Amino acid sequence: MRALGLVLLWSLFASCASPERNDLRAKKILAEERSPFGLVSVYDIDGKRHLNIGSQEQSAMDLSDKRRWVFNYTYMLSVAVLARVPDTVGKGVQCLVIGLGGGSFANFLADSFPDWNIHVVELDPVVIRLARQYFPINKNIRIIQADGRLHLQNRTDKYDLIVMDAFGAQFIPPALYTLEFFKLMKSRLKPKGMVLMNAWENQELDAAEIATLRRSFEKGYYIHHPDDHPGNRIYLLAKELETDAVLRKRINERFAALNFPGESPQRILETMKSIHSGANRNAPITDATVR
Repeated sequence: MRALGLVLLWSLFASCASPERNDLRAKKILAEERSPFGLVSVYDIDGKRHLNIGSQEQSAMDLSDKRRWVFNYTYMLSVAVLARVPDTVGKGVQCLVIGLGGGSFANFLADSFPDWNIHVVELDPVVIRLARQYFPINKNIRIIQADGRLHLQNRTDKYDLIVMDAFGAQFIPPALYTLEFFKLMKSRLKPKGMVLMNAWENQELDAAEIATLRRSFEKGYYIHHPDDHPGNRIYLLAKELETDAVLRKRINERFAALNFPGESPQRILETMKSIHSGANRNAPITDATVR
């Protein structure tokens, strides 16, 4: 029954992972191509360019200003990036992004931190081709077609930052949502490295999700947008992290100093919670139970 229960939870999670917009606004279809993972489409609507898999929005860019956030979750990821301890010289930062979409967040990182070495792993070759054709991809970004988990398993590279932003047509792929995978990610971090993970809030799944992350990472926090209920949840995970007060101060200061786009992060930072606070008796999600 445990396996069946998790399957039912995944079904519920799938219905919430990326809400479909059922409006009738006119859209201009630029491309539609079927991949092994669903119908990938690119279209313009209301001055914004979108990339979808099936009916689920994966990525979007404001055509008038690519630094203006379309989705709250990418804005929150940009806020969370500022939590990492800045490097002395600011060069040679190794960053891995798992999941490309239209490449808007990876492109933001490459534009904001031109000295970083940014690799993006994307499984779907159609997504890669359409993203390159219809979205501005910084020339310094290296895109690798591969399974994110196998890529980490087959290489020994160590990263300062890993951004886990992989969604399929409906949910995070199960192989990228288990105790074993999170421990693998942690093993690929440098001593002061950090993982940022984009997930979707779900009352039925949150406790098991946090239980899994507690078993995987010694330190961790999450933030969400107070206007979104439910909404995306961004996790900050590491072997070592300072207190939430130190992180909030650093993020606020660097947000202003670097002139990051979006509203002041103050309201977002007020939602910050530790994954290790309170009791949690849930069993972690493992390779054996996730399916």
